[in-house]
Amino acid sequence: MLPRAGPNASGKSSFFRALGGRWPSYSAGTVFGPRDDVFLVPQRVYSSMGTLADQVTYPQLVDPSERTPEQEAHMLELMALVG
Repeated sequence: MLPRAGPNASGKSSFFRALGGRWPSYSAGTVFGPRDDVFLVPQRVYSSMGTLADQVTYPQLVDPSERTPEQEAHMLELMALVG
């Protein structure tokens, strides 16, 4: 069973960030990749430094000059989805 409750600073949020692919795994024995079936709603809002596009693509940062038209369209779809 996944941790849903526990004492402060016991690693619940860290576990879900790693499981959801938001934090890379550097341990040879533990490998997590991005998963579509995990969704984390943080207690505190987190915003990365940068543009709105950087927020949408976090944790990957895509230089504006390197974005494809498909990536731009996908970002606009995501922004429209969340209003």
